[in-house]
Amino acid sequence: MTTSSPLIERNVGGVEGLHIYNEAFSEKIEKAIFFNYDLFFPSMNQSGYHFTYEEQHLSGKRCHSIPSMSQRHLPDDIYRLVNLVRTSGLYPELVTPDYCLGLSYPGKEASGGGSEFKMHFDSRFRWGESVVGVTLGQGCLMCFVKGSEKVQIRLPRRSIYIMSGPSRTEWKHGISKMSAKNLKDFPSYPEWNPLGMRRSLTLRCTKAVSDAFLEREHQKNPEDRRIKERLDEQTQYRPQIGSKRMKNSDLVILRKQATQHLAIIDEIPSDLCFE
Repeated sequence: MTTSSPLIERNVGGVEGLHIYNEAFSEKIEKAIFFNYDLFFPSMNQSGYHFTYEEQHLSGKRCHSIPSMSQRHLPDDIYRLVNLVRTSGLYPELVTPDYCLGLSYPGKEASGGGSEFKMHFDSRFRWGESVVGVTLGQGCLMCFVKGSEKVQIRLPRRSIYIMSGPSRTEWKHGISKMSAKNLKDFPSYPEWNPLGMRRSLTLRCTKAVSDAFLEREHQKNPEDRRIKERLDEQTQYRPQIGSKRMKNSDLVILRKQATQHLAIIDEIPSDLCFE
């Protein structure tokens, strides 16, 4: 598939730059990713570490998993998803992410009646131009707010969304509580997910790596106006780690590391895909 699919919705709910690819992959692939140890275990929240699906459910709270970077690359399934985002036509310009966050959301049967993720922005100083999200095991409602405007979006199982442009920078976003009320219009969860948990993958490119990639592409294609526009937009925001402004000397080191990381990304086979 090399062109946009009819399963792709653009500017969903009037939120410019929010696009969703529905039924992006099979249930077999969904189940395999859902139980991928490298992506979701162990996890942690305020109450500590959780090493099993059941422990995450019993916590009643959203659990975070960040894949180990002890190896040079993220797990191959991440790059399969990245290639799917590009080749489906959902977002061909996606810069290969160097960061993956696995999130487990206990559902309506959990203590407290389900978990959530409150409204927030993803910092333009820490992250690049787009955010990709993948929904597994159970659907959810995602909320977008800009000023007095509020939009609720359905994210079904096996969907992939991309936030770019205004949806990325002008709208706050969050995941509504995984409660019986908010899930009433979604199909029942599958047998292999008996506790009704939603899992998601959030894929982002750190700001320094995103900038390094766009700078390299501009050097290779100086007449490409679209790349120049993207680079100009991104360079308005100085990369940083955490909330403190970096010293110039630290920024030089960070940019050198980002350039080195591009060489690592170049090692990844370009044809990784789901069968």
